[in-house]
Amino acid sequence: MKLPNYVKPMPKLLLLISPKVKGATLGNIYLPEEIFTDLQKENPDPINISLLIHEEEHRKNSSLSNIIRYALFPKARLNEELGAYKVQFKYLKSKRATYDIENVARNLSGFFYFYSTNYKNAKRLLEKAWNES
Repeated sequence: MKLPNYVKPMPKLLLLISPKVKGATLGNIYLPEEIFTDLQKENPDPINISLLIHEEEHRKNSSLSNIIRYALFPKARLNEELGAYKVQFKYLKSKRATYDIENVARNLSGFFYFYSTNYKNAKRLLEKAWNES
């Protein structure tokens, strides 16, 4: 699959901080090398395509003011993530794929997302997003 020029492999320095990090910021999307490489294949893994779709949704909202809101306000961060997951879940369902919602709920309620909510609420909201997708 041909990737847009704003989709790039994650800089090595960021991978040292967190090997699973991926993200969209100020117009670019950074993905771990393994996902980036897979997406360039003729038939990439649907999970990896869904991750790109998720990050594309963030990219649409990557103005400086939105990035600041995301960084400073847990509710804004949670809502931004839930919006991106809804788009991602819609794609996954179209491919009859599943997703590990419990793992995502653990992540959303953890350090990487600055404890934007608790696990129980994250899981409930993600299940709702899955069911509505």
